[in-house]
Amino acid sequence: MSDFMQVIESYTSGVSTQRLFAGDGRNLSFSRDRRMQDKNYRTALVRFEEAYGNMIAGHRASHRFVRDLLYGESAAYGALNQGLALAESVFGRPVVVREAISTSDFPLLFGDTIDRVLLAKYKAHVPTWRDYVKVTAVSDFRDVKRFRCSPGRGLLPEIGQGGSYKSDKPSELHYSFAVKKHGGVRNIFWEALINDDLQALQDTPSDFAYQAQQTEAYQTTALFAANTTLYATNHTAEDGSTYSNKGTAVFDANALATAISTMGNYPGNDTDGLPVMNDPVYIVVATKEMQLKVDQVLNSLIVAYTGSTDETNLPTANIISQELRSRMRVRYNPYIRLLDTTNYATSWYLFADPADGYAVEMAFLRGYETPQMFMRASSQVLLGGGMASPMEGGFDNDSVDYKVRHVMGGSHTNAVGGWRFTYWSDGTV
Repeated sequence: MSDFMQVIESYTSGVSTQRLFAGDGRNLSFSRDRRMQDKNYRTALVRFEEAYGNMIAGHRASHRFVRDLLYGESAAYGALNQGLALAESVFGRPVVVREAISTSDFPLLFGDTIDRVLLAKYKAHVPTWRDYVKVTAVSDFRDVKRFRCSPGRGLLPEIGQGGSYKSDKPSELHYSFAVKKHGGVRNIFWEALINDDLQALQDTPSDFAYQAQQTEAYQTTALFAANTTLYATNHTAEDGSTYSNKGTAVFDANALATAISTMGNYPGNDTDGLPVMNDPVYIVVATKEMQLKVDQVLNSLIVAYTGSTDETNLPTANIISQELRSRMRVRYNPYIRLLDTTNYATSWYLFADPADGYAVEMAFLRGYETPQMFMRASSQVLLGGGMASPMEGGFDNDSVDYKVRHVMGGSHTNAVGGWRFTYWSDGTV
């Protein structure tokens, strides 16, 4: 290699084939080869000698050489073409180096690139349901249980002199669920990849990311949309009282105030029925029209006039305080209309901040929180030796196969009192 570096710096006619190729090939008279007068050609020759030496030694081309080829550096591309021409003149026949620059030689680089494209596109679609739903991770596919223990009584009873302490017994509640595997495959024929009219290779990761995001949102929405178990008029608290988190009022400022007041009256899970922190933060609707109406109520200082024709009457101020309105957010969830085909256009939901308490939990398999994409290895072997690239497809029909896998599952938390942190009105009255 040092001899080649000297050739670059100063050309001497004493350079021999023996020194250049250690006996491989046949003798050349470099003094009569005018191409050796060109410094760029000598540089390209050195670059090719590196790759050629690696092939002779049974190694793949260097990462630097391949990196330059992948990113289209003209010097490396020229080195390859000129080096191949020189090799053909040495051996008297074409030289095939296809395996050295095939994508099959770089499974980690190729696979990592595809994964990064998939994950980047997936994260670009930020779903709104993550704002008002508890997102967790589980260890495996077995049923997981979530427990909630009540504190027993809420207030300590007074003990008179010489009196006995009264016993206290907490209650225990739980719910369970399991994550499930979701996925699909896509088969692309080699001819389609060659034509590339549909940009199948580029679109497949994006399509799978879209499907994964849609599945997440649909599965999560199905846990609460028009759910008559989570939303009912007869929820029983630990103190024995009955409460409702299901309404029928059409959305307006007064209906919102009533719903907020109703949630504020829900007790905690102690036997004394003490208050619980469950102020609603998110208003979830299924249509853009409802989103605009909610936005108007949250952003308006005035909501109505006391008289339609009497101009002496003063307008009615928004009864929702500025502090509460500035905290509340409206979230548009179009998947509700797929699950509640009757009242989706008028329905509206309230959710507390999941940090205070949550009505719905969505979980992913730990270590696999984002979707994974796979490619089937080729079932073909080149006659010249070595496995074929996955991009060449299978032996039977030249099909290039992709697979996406995503693991998720969840539940509403009504069984442990999660109804305290949500409210639904179907807007029918």
